[in-house]
Amino acid sequence: MGLAGTVGALKLTALTVQPDALVVTAAASGQLRATVDAGAVR
Repeated sequence: MGLAGTVGALKLTALTVQPDALVVTAAASGQLRATVDAGAVR
């Protein structure tokens, strides 16, 4: 996965601990581009 961009202040809205992942949910102003390699997703 790749991320690129410029964001303003980041506001954490949720933090969830799961058996196989730490999930962080946040909000920010600005622009963000994300790419996901579908072949690497389980």
